[in-house]
Amino acid sequence: VPHMLLAAYMVAGFLVAFTPLVGVILNYVKRAEARGTWLESHFTWQIRTFWWGLAWAVGIVLVSAPLVLLLGLGLVRRSIFADS
Repeated sequence: VPHMLLAAYMVAGFLVAFTPLVGVILNYVKRAEARGTWLESHFTWQIRTFWWGLAWAVGIVLVSAPLVLLLGLGLVRRSIFADS
């Protein structure tokens, strides 16, 4: 049973990371079909939302990763020199 649960978590993690990519690709394909209709703006909005979300996620990682690293180094330093 634990192996099945681990497999389920792995599949879910893959799908969570994979579905936005499938969605943006489908939006690009379907937007070409909807060119000139009122639906084109909806596809464009979804594509922009994907790229803005990705940009924000990358930006947050680039800002927070060094902070987490510095905090971790500070905790290691405090634990090494705690007796001094």
